[in-house]
Amino acid sequence: MGIARDSMSLGIFTRTYPRANVGQVFQAVHDAGLTSAAFNMTCAGLADMPEVIQEETLAAIHAASDEAWVTIDCLSGTFNMAHPDLAEHEAGLRRFAAVARAANPLGAPAMNICTGTRDTGHMWRWHDGNNDPSAWRDMASTVAAALAIAEAAGVDLLVEPETGNIINSPQRAKRLIEEMASPRLKIIVDVANMTDPGEEARIPAAMDATFDLLGDRFAMIHGKDRKADGTVVPAGKGIVPWENLLDRLDAIGFTGPFIIHGVSEDGAGEAIDHFRSLGILH
Repeated sequence: MGIARDSMSLGIFTRTYPRANVGQVFQAVHDAGLTSAAFNMTCAGLADMPEVIQEETLAAIHAASDEAWVTIDCLSGTFNMAHPDLAEHEAGLRRFAAVARAANPLGAPAMNICTGTRDTGHMWRWHDGNNDPSAWRDMASTVAAALAIAEAAGVDLLVEPETGNIINSPQRAKRLIEEMASPRLKIIVDVANMTDPGEEARIPAAMDATFDLLGDRFAMIHGKDRKADGTVVPAGKGIVPWENLLDRLDAIGFTGPFIIHGVSEDGAGEAIDHFRSLGILH
């Protein structure tokens, strides 16, 4: 086992622990033995992407994370950046700006985004219109606007290449990085979302391309696993080659956050045990 994985911080999506208040949420993260988290505003009783976040709410979130000794590594800033109705982009950017303003008070260095889809019903579902040049233009324009907000707030913007979105491959992610020309635009690696169900044979090639094209932009790893039919399962019970992934992260010296998501509270315990057994100890 390499030094890099021993230095990674193992964390989790806070929504894994539904609780009555934000203090209980962070305490649950702490009780699970974790030191970091990706935070969603719903855990503070707000909308997923609120237009206004009161100072007292920010103070409560910050105090709760401090008391539980849990760092907030990322804030959720997702909305459909490729929605065919541009009014949806404008509304999404207003909400995104409100969350971005919360990043500094909460000590969060990054926000994750969704590059979106032409599907109006689900922002992570593929639509054939995603291949139209107009879809790229709409998405890229909105990413550029979000980057300006993020840069003003001093936070990084994290993009995950996933099959249901406009950015559905490492090649498209590389194109976006080159077009945006901003050091603030970085990458989330989620092997479970690199291929569609039934295409598991493509995972090694997808991982190769991800490391070759994007390795210098990795900012976060998602600890998500799934079966061949797409069913999400605790890490170690699915198709993701975790040992291979961690060896490759060791080789490039990645020491950023490793965030579990997609599982229930019970499943989270199994995932934590699996990653601890692989040497993610921090």
